[in-house]
Amino acid sequence: VHLTTITVCMFFPFSALAAVGHTALERYRRAAETDELTGLLNRRGFRHAIERGDNPTQHGSLVICDIDHFKRINDGYGHGFGDEVIRGLGEDLLQVLGPLGCTARYGGEEFVAFLPGIDVAEARDLAQSLRRAFAERAWVAFDVTEQFTVSCGVASLMAEDTLVEAAFERADRALYAAKAAGRNRVSVDGGDAQRQLRLTAGNGAGERREA
Repeated sequence: VHLTTITVCMFFPFSALAAVGHTALERYRRAAETDELTGLLNRRGFRHAIERGDNPTQHGSLVICDIDHFKRINDGYGHGFGDEVIRGLGEDLLQVLGPLGCTARYGGEEFVAFLPGIDVAEARDLAQSLRRAFAERAWVAFDVTEQFTVSCGVASLMAEDTLVEAAFERADRALYAAKAAGRNRVSVDGGDAQRQLRLTAGNGAGERREA
């Protein structure tokens, strides 16, 4: 009886210590994978979240967003207000795309979202909703009347993709196309756009897509 009591008394402190240690490690991991400014995942957290998925190359889409003329915002209004603009896009991204997938601030004024199970046409429509929401944001609380815009690139994950980076590169090319076309727009990866046109033509419902 005494031996059992001693064993139990020793077991609980060590169990409690292990639980505290696990909690501390988990808190440290979350802090290391979270962007302090927006509360979204950072680049490291985003990649780890994708890797932790059951199938990192499952059907889905990637959306990459970049605030237009961000350097001009910083130069004209200061870095403090620039941070508020970044935070504002993070809020819109979380509201529009966050419930559907994994969202992150990938670096600077660039954001990314992985939308599992969402095809490229739906992802494009969601990106358009995000673009409109951000363009309509009011900044009068900061004594700024100017409105700001965001450009987005969209690409789908293909069956032959073995790494999500392949889709990321296609979405990034689409983002550059949106910037080159005048900004404040959504561009779909060229291969995805052609596939979507063939699909809609096959269904007998042609639809004009924005470049």
